Amino acid sequence: MGGVDAGGGGCACAANALLKAVLASMIATRKEVVLVDLEAGVEHLGRGTAADVDGLVVVSEPSLRSLRTAAEAARMARELGLKRQALVLNRCPATPELPPLEGLPALAACVPPLAGLAARQLWDGSVLGLAEQAAVDSACLAVEAALFT
Repeated sequence: MGGVDAGGGGCACAANALLKAVLASMIATRKEVVLVDLEAGVEHLGRGTAADVDGLVVVSEPSLRSLRTAAEAARMARELGLKRQALVLNRCPATPELPPLEGLPALAACVPPLAGLAARQLWDGSVLGLAEQAAVDSACLAVEAALFT
């Protein structure tokens, strides 16, 4: 989508408005899956960028701070009418017992720490190698089942 790339560079209002209009148009006129990877945080929800989508996948780290942010994102999404939500924990070696945070979506999948990812991210924009694809595919199937069954 683009964003602010310089100090004092202004806001991303125009880019967000364009993205919101494009998403609304795509969703209203097509019967297909459109996956939008939005920047981390709740700004897109505050701007209503994702207001017309059918479901929301909230991705979080397995930490209390991240899960609190996930619960806040889920609350804002519900205010936009997004009732279909699923939680995915990233870099989570096992399915944990989650703290009782109000509004946190149901846990749909855990993506385990992916071997070599941290080192690869330092030098390469690619985040997935062939070896990690099975874990990601499994998480995607779990999310699809949580959102659309």
